[in-house]
Formats: sequence, C-alpha cells, structure tokens
Amino acid sequence: MHEAGLRKLERPAGDEAKHLDEIPEMLACATWRGAKTLGLEDEYGIEEGKPAHLVVFDAPTPVEVLRLQPVRRWVIRSGRVIAETTPPATRLFHEGREETITFAPPERS
Repeated sequence: MHEAGLRKLERPAGDEAKHLDEIPEMLACATWRGAKTLGLEDEYGIEEGKPAHLVVFDAPTPVEVLRLQPVRRWVIRSGRVIAETTPPATRLFHEGREETITFAPPERS
C-alpha cells in the first residue's frame, strides 16, 4: 500500500476511533517502512523506473482492505498483469425480489 493511501482514514465515534491511529502505523511497517528497513526503498513504491510489483484490491481504502479482506483484483509483476480475479457478487433474494449488494461502504458525495 502506498504511503499516501494510509492517510485517508475515516474517524468513527467512540472507542473504535482510538485504534484507528494504530492502523496506518501497522500498514507502514508492513509496506514502505519494511522495504526501507530491508534496504529495498529504491525498488519500492509506484514511480517511474521502479519494478512495478503490486497488488490491487477491490476496496476504497487500506482500512477497508483489512476490514473486508477482498479478493486481489490484479497482481502485477514488472508492470504486467500476471493474475486477475473477478470480484464475487452477492445476491439477496427476499419477498420475490433479487438484489445484488456489496459490503463496501457507500461512496460519499
């Protein structure tokens, strides 16, 4: 996950809010800070000239990747897609109606 994506966290009320401060730190340790510790910072990140190894998840934020545990939409190695997954669709059947839903949070306008 790119460092810039770690800063866009929504703030829930109550006890949950205090734990949100820990999530960016955990993600940073597992991603760009981990690469820096291993001496790989010159090869890590999304910039021209870097290897372009990355995974794209079907979630709007890094926190939602952890919460939803979505499928990997694309796995990219050396700038080429090496795997693609179609996200699952959930259909509800209730009172003679059918509705396709997502568990992602609604988009804000």
